[in-house]
Amino acid sequence: RHDDGTRHKLRAIESERFGKGIHGDMDCVACHKEIVDSRAPHRKTATAKPDCVTCHTGIWEAVTKQGLTREKSRLGVVVQNIEAYRESYHARPSADDETRPNASCDNCHDSHYFDVPPRGTAKRTDWHLTIPKVCGEQCHTDQLETFAESVHGTEIMAKGNPKAATCTDCHTTHEIANTSKDATKLLIVENCGGCHLENYATYSDTYHGQVARL
Repeated sequence: RHDDGTRHKLRAIESERFGKGIHGDMDCVACHKEIVDSRAPHRKTATAKPDCVTCHTGIWEAVTKQGLTREKSRLGVVVQNIEAYRESYHARPSADDETRPNASCDNCHDSHYFDVPPRGTAKRTDWHLTIPKVCGEQCHTDQLETFAESVHGTEIMAKGNPKAATCTDCHTTHEIANTSKDATKLLIVENCGGCHLENYATYSDTYHGQVARL
C-alpha cells in the first residue's frame, strides 16, 4: 500500500513471455530484493529497489575476477552501454522531477520481457521497426508525429522498410546527447552520410562540407 492507504497498481506478468526473455531463468527476488516476506502483498524495504546498473556492473566485476570475460562478452557490451548512458542526456535529472532521470533503462527496455533478437534474423528486423514507437509513444510524442510524416518515418512505419533510418540511427542507442550542443550538430553530416554515401562524398567536396570538417 501507499502511505495514503491506497494499493499499489500491480502489473500482471505473463510467465510464458517472461520465460523467453533474457531474464527468464531468474527468480523474481533476484531483482526485487526489497521484498522481505513471502506472502502477498509483501512487506518491502525502501532501500533495495531493483537497480539494473548496480546488478549488471556487479555481475561483470564477478565475471572479470573469474577470468570469464570472453565467455560473457555480451555482458561486457552491456556494461559499456551503461557507461555511455551515464554520460548521456537521458541520465540527467528530469526537469519535472529531479529525483529521477530523464529516462531509465526500463523506459526503453522492458525489464521483464527484454530480449534483443540476434542480428540478421527476422525477429531482429521486427524489433528494429518498433523503435520509433518505443521512443515516441512513451516520451517524444511530438517528434513521433513529425517523424511519421517524414521520408524516413514513412519507410519505417508505413512500409516496414528496415533499411530506413530510425531514431537510434541518428541519436545512437545509449549515448544520447543534447541536440543543441555543437558537437551533436557537427555529427549530423556524418550520421546521414553513413547511409547516403554518394551524397556524403559530393557534399564533403563542397565549401560547406570542408568548413563542417574544420
